[in-house]
This record gives sequence, structure tokens and C-alpha cells, in this order.
Amino acid sequence: MKHLKRAVHIDFHTMPGVWDVGSDFDAKDFAATLNQAGVEFVNLFARCNHGYTYYPTKVGIPHPGLKKDMLGEAVEECHKHGILVSAYINLGLDNAHAKIHRDWCQINKEARTSTWMCINSPYAEYVCNMIEEIEKLYPIDGYFLDCFLPGICMGEECVSLMRQNGVDPEDEVANRNFYYQTQLEFMRRARKLVGKGKLFFVNGVTFKDQLSVASHLEVECLPVGGWGYDTFPALSRFVRKLDKQVLGMTARFHKSWGDFGGIRPQAALDFDCYNAISNGLQCSIGDHAHPRGTLEKDVYRLIGDSYSKIRSYEPWIDDAVPVTEIAIVSNAYNAVGHDAMGVRQLSGAARVLEELKQQFDVIDTSMDFSSYRLLVLPDAILFDESLVGKIKKHIENGGKIISSGTSGLNEKQTGFALDQWGLSYEGKEDYSVTFFKVGEQIATNIPDIPNSIYVSGIRTRLMGQSEMLAEIVHPYFDDKKEGFHPFTYVPPDKPSGYPAVSRNGNVIHISFPIFRVYAHDAPVFYRDLFKNCLDLLIDDPLILVENLPSFAKVTLTGKEKETMVHILNYCPELRGRHQIIEEPLIATDVSLSVRITGVRQVYLAPDRTPLDFTEESGRTIVHVPVVKGYGMIVFEQN
Repeated sequence: MKHLKRAVHIDFHTMPGVWDVGSDFDAKDFAATLNQAGVEFVNLFARCNHGYTYYPTKVGIPHPGLKKDMLGEAVEECHKHGILVSAYINLGLDNAHAKIHRDWCQINKEARTSTWMCINSPYAEYVCNMIEEIEKLYPIDGYFLDCFLPGICMGEECVSLMRQNGVDPEDEVANRNFYYQTQLEFMRRARKLVGKGKLFFVNGVTFKDQLSVASHLEVECLPVGGWGYDTFPALSRFVRKLDKQVLGMTARFHKSWGDFGGIRPQAALDFDCYNAISNGLQCSIGDHAHPRGTLEKDVYRLIGDSYSKIRSYEPWIDDAVPVTEIAIVSNAYNAVGHDAMGVRQLSGAARVLEELKQQFDVIDTSMDFSSYRLLVLPDAILFDESLVGKIKKHIENGGKIISSGTSGLNEKQTGFALDQWGLSYEGKEDYSVTFFKVGEQIATNIPDIPNSIYVSGIRTRLMGQSEMLAEIVHPYFDDKKEGFHPFTYVPPDKPSGYPAVSRNGNVIHISFPIFRVYAHDAPVFYRDLFKNCLDLLIDDPLILVENLPSFAKVTLTGKEKETMVHILNYCPELRGRHQIIEEPLIATDVSLSVRITGVRQVYLAPDRTPLDFTEESGRTIVHVPVVKGYGMIVFEQN
């Protein structure tokens, strides 16, 4: 399959009241605009979330105001420029058919219908017929099937199927899981209708569940569109582990999808693209065409400027892979629906590691642990039998662990699953307000006071040779139990004897949910606490960095004889309800110490500006005079 790069995703969700759809559409100008912006791949509208098609269908419902075969003409002209085209079909939503086919709609527990379609109704046959129609009409390169989200359905077909399979339709979890399995069956059916070798991606199904059918994966993540800037760091590091080409999809909108008149600063779009390539992904940018079929020239000047910069780095980013030594372990991205707490814990851990300039992946419990020096188990990773064996082997092979909260407990939460934790479990912490006081080993940058634990964790006791690195300090009383007071002032009392942080060999456990709290409140002393624990286990990280702010990102990617250090020095500032990036920031005299040897030259890409370097104790050290926003430093080895 061709390498996908510099993509755009063009929405075209057009209300039925628009009467002149496509009246200004010029396929030659449309394709030329994409080409001039450096676009090589586009997801293009076949059927929108209102249920209307933008080609002369005999299967579906053309938009009432449609004037032209927009899809067919666009495919023809895009192909002249070598631009691949995937047909966009919204699988989940269909307003037009919801009006005339109530029997195709999902029905909730209150017996109400919606515009979400039921895949176990005749709607499934309708979608398959549409895919077959598009296959016959056009030399389409693939399909992007959208909004295929797991739901609950109490429709006749679903209830009947559930009862035939021994599933209680009234059990919401069982209902959702069963419906999701029927979605997976439909996804596999749809893939068989698509020509061999064509592109295929389903947005809404978990990434792992579509690996057998997906040609590639697309990570939809609009920083100001509801996802936030903390979503991409963890999600991208998980999806890139799935052995598929991955596009990181951002958008040009100031708010979110459908914001016709909203446009982001150039620096904001540049950041998203650089963030993608520095994590081993390629770029995709979302847009929404005007109903008359035109693309805004200023939008594509913006996109073109970002893509011209990305193109200049492609000799180093094509086929490069992330270089890492730490993994966060979590199954949150495999959940049917949205595991909000698991994702929050993941995001907090990823933010901590990013701020510390650590090189890490996100993996689930089924993946290989052997390539990682250290595993981070964030807040609530309970051990089943399989995980017990894998973690035990990791430790026996010299691997390190930092766990937090209830991570490390068995599935029933009656005790720690492995003796290597060196702890006995005594239950949940009774107090809702607690504190911790650190010992000398992890005291760097931690105030010499009882520090707040904002969400209580668990009580443990040391066993065997384990040692206490920080101690829990209990309060005078519990604010929840003294509820008759009009205000809460709960000071620390005395050390409790329970460890807040403990170490047993290569295993360090933090007894409270440090990552969940960091995602929500970002207490800097939590990050410093984690850093001090990390320093006890890894004293020679892949890269050491000086003279960069904590918000700057540093990642490593590599090829056979090249290691690339990516620096992103941008700061999303909270303005009103949104985080805004308006300009790149300048960093000077940045010091990099990378754990590689045999380097023959170091330079700044893309201009190959040489940099002086030295080798010392198995590390290559270089000073970068100036980084403005983004910098790629290339270490070429012999």
C-alpha cells in the first residue's frame, strides 16, 4: 500500500434547507487547490451525517439541492494529480432515513428513537448496497466509515437477537457489548465488499478490533474541538504500536467540526503536524467545504504552509520509528465505549513523562514487554493470571516497575498479586484527606512539609526487605465525617506508619492515584515525586535535556543509521474556554545528551546545518543554539 501522507478530511454535512448544493463546484479547481496545498490523500463526501449523498445514487437519497455529481467529478480530477480519494460514509447517523424509516433507528430504554441507525435492521443492507454502488460507479481508492459508535438498542431485531444468544436486553452493559459485536460483524461484511488492496477505516470501533480489516488507522484528535491537548500524547503512542500506517487527524477549526468561519493560527496547525511526525505518525487536517462546493483559499494557504514544512522533513520521517525505553500499560483504549477514568489516568501519566522528556510508548496488557526497561502501571491496573506471569517475567529479567493506586492488586482486590511488591494490602484509605512526607531518597524539589494527597489511595504495610520512601500523614479528622462544620479546614496530624511510596528492589509503588490527580489538577510536586522515583530506577535515560521549559516536548525517532531528536517548543495557553497556540516560542542554548555512540555528524534538518558534538561515557552531547517552535536534530551514525 502507498505511504499515506499530507491528508485532508473534508466534511460536507449539508442541511436539507440548502438549495444550491454544488452550484459553484469546479472539480478541476477543487483538485488543484488540494494539490497546491501539498495534499496526497483526501477523505471525500459520498454520504453525510444527514443521510444525503453527493453523487447520483439509485440506492440512497441525493441531497435535494444537489446540482452535480460532486463525488465522481472530484475523484476523476484528484486522480489526475495523484491524490488518493476515500469515500466518506457516515455509518452511525442518518437524519433523512430516520424520517422515513423509523424501523431503522436505534431505540433506547425509554422506547425513544433517534437519528442513530441500528445495524441489525434493514439499514445494514442499505449501506452495503451503497458501497457496492460506489464500487461500480467510480475508481474510488477506499472508504472512511464514520460515527460507528457502540450503543444500546432495544429495537425488535436487537432484542430478538440478544434473547436468542442468551443476553438480557435490560442489562445495559450486556446490551452494549452484544450490539458492539454485531457492529464488528457488519464491519467485516462491509470490508469484503471493498476491492482488494483498497483503503478502509472505521471510526468508532476500537483500533485493535479493526486490525484485521483496516488498511490504516486515523487518530481523530482536535485539540480545541473537545479532545484537548492532553489526548494526543497517550493515544498516538498507543495506536502507533498496532503495526499499521497511522494518520494523526487535527483540523483547521477554531472550535470544532462545522465551524465554517473558524480558523486557527498557523503556529497551532504547525504544532499539530509536528506533533504527529515527531511521534511516528503522518498528518491529516480536517476541513468543511461550503455547500456550494468551494474550498476556502485562505484555509488551503494555511494547510499548504504547514504541509510545505512537513514535506521538507520527509527524508528523515519516512519509515522512521519511535525510539523508546518506557511503556505505560493500560487497556483503556480497548474498552467498548469510553473508559473515561482509564483514559484520564493514562493522560496524566503521559503528561508527566512528556514533561520529564522521557521516551515512552503506551501498550496494553497483551503486548510484548521485553523491549522496555521500565513499565508504568497507572493507578488502577489490576492483575489477572496472564498479567501476573508477564510482570513476573519482566521483573526476573531485570525490568523495573512504577505502579500507583490499586495497580498491582489481584482482580478481586484482596491483596497484591506478586510478592515482588513487598507489600501487604490493608484496604482502602479511611480518610478522604491525607498527606505524604518524603524521605531523603526522593526529596529533591519536594517541599519539606506534609504534601497533600488530593485523592486518597490504599493502605499497605511493608514486608520483607521493602523500604519506605515516603510516609502517609493522617489528618486530625476526616472532613467528610465532620460534616456539621460550615467550612473544611483539615490540617495534617502525625505520620501514620503507612507507606505513601515504597520500594522493593526494582519495584516502586505509590499508594495513591498520582496520575489521575495530575491529569485533573497538575500539582508539580507530584511530577517531581515521580521523577525522583524514576531516577532511582533509571540513571541513564535515552536523552537528557537542559534549557527547555517543562511544556516543551522532546521525542526520538530512528532509522538504520540516523537518530532524530524532535523538539517542540510551543505553549497552549488557556484563553477563555480554549487553549490557544498563537506563536512558536524560542529556546536558546539547548543541551542534548543522547545515549548513542558512533556518531559521525550532527546537524539541524532540513538545511543540514552542522552542529559540534562530543562523545562522553557512551553518550553524544550537542548544544543547539536556537530552536524556534520546532527543531529536528539528526545524529548520523557510522
